[in-house]
Amino acid sequence: MLNIYRVRFATVVLTIAIFLPTGSIALAQNSRGGTPNYAGYFDHPGCDSIVGWAADQSRLNSSITVSIYVDGMLAITTPASGSRPDVGSFLGDNGLHGFMVPTPASVKDGQTHQVRVLFESSTIDLNSSPASVICTAGPPPLCADHVITTTPNQGSSISVMNHFCRDKDLRTRYDAGGYVTINDPILQQTVLLDSYTQTYGVFSWKFGGTSTDLGTAVSGDLTTQGAAPPQRPPGGCPTGNDGWSVTTPGRTSNTPPPVPSQAPTQTLNVWTCPSLVLPMYLQMIDPNFGTTELEFQRIVTGDPDPQSFAVPASYTRDDSFSLSQGFGSSCVVRQAVDPVIVVSSGSHLGQTIVTAMTLGSGCPFTDATIYVGRSLDATPLTSSGSPVFQLSLRDNGNSQYPHPVDTAQVFLTTGDGAVSSHLMILLKIN
Repeated sequence: MLNIYRVRFATVVLTIAIFLPTGSIALAQNSRGGTPNYAGYFDHPGCDSIVGWAADQSRLNSSITVSIYVDGMLAITTPASGSRPDVGSFLGDNGLHGFMVPTPASVKDGQTHQVRVLFESSTIDLNSSPASVICTAGPPPLCADHVITTTPNQGSSISVMNHFCRDKDLRTRYDAGGYVTINDPILQQTVLLDSYTQTYGVFSWKFGGTSTDLGTAVSGDLTTQGAAPPQRPPGGCPTGNDGWSVTTPGRTSNTPPPVPSQAPTQTLNVWTCPSLVLPMYLQMIDPNFGTTELEFQRIVTGDPDPQSFAVPASYTRDDSFSLSQGFGSSCVVRQAVDPVIVVSSGSHLGQTIVTAMTLGSGCPFTDATIYVGRSLDATPLTSSGSPVFQLSLRDNGNSQYPHPVDTAQVFLTTGDGAVSSHLMILLKIN
């Protein structure tokens, strides 16, 4: 995800690329002899939010406002008072100079707009302002059941029904058993609810740096294009399904393959609904393990209840999930496929994936292996030894890869050697 904590001391010219791996700190100052003495940076001119920081160096430890203009018209005036420890270290003060506001709806029409951020009521731009932004309206809000059916090569099928919701602001909620994951691109955070202990954790999408001990965990080139799968009826998609197929490395056991080229091949068939911006049906055929199917059913369009994205009042906060007793006090790992739906494109940020991989206390992960498709970039955000795994997954803008959907796989090893495998699906908005 966007890292707005990196320090850059030179003035730069920004070419819009939403998937910049880092943000910046730089100065945008008026003349040295004048007062005030502004410094600031327009970190993220995005379709989800407008992010940056601003300060007056002649008034350290005091917050100021910024004025945001769209095509020359004042759109928002907001305080730059959010906590930015990186800015505080740079300026030598309390660091209360950050701002983050939702991108105005007037920008989301598919046209090119100029966004400027000015200090207070002055005509002085923050560094990297103005910026050109092109945003689409985004996918429609909806809720649906998500049915996961696993059929082993020998034995009976087992189905699990989860629930998925997405609102007009691209907030998503995914209910999977006793756990709920809420992604909020406006607040740029993920909330993980544990209904077993009625606790929750909050994980910010802004991070001070990538994990060092997991820096080699990511392996690219997961997928190879396959033959087009057979057509499927529209189901809940009003415009019909768009199908495509890839092959991915499978597994010989419940461990990650050593390298994709040496692993057995599994087939992944995906049928997407362009009008709903949703992968309607996914079929994973592994010759060693059997077939897994994921399907959205009973789709209801319209904005979900805002309370769906709120933490229940009875829950207490525990970001470490140290008291989680999901299926007992022993170290128990979820080994079922756990899908994550991510919407991303050149005008939308990818989002942070946060998963409590362990269901028992005292069961941190010790190692991670991450395979991504050709159109994805992934960055692990947490170090091993944590009970919660955090990953930034985003579209890398590869124009040679035209499919609207790509996949990633994550294998986490726990302290007792058990492995949990997760499947992530990235859906682009073209």
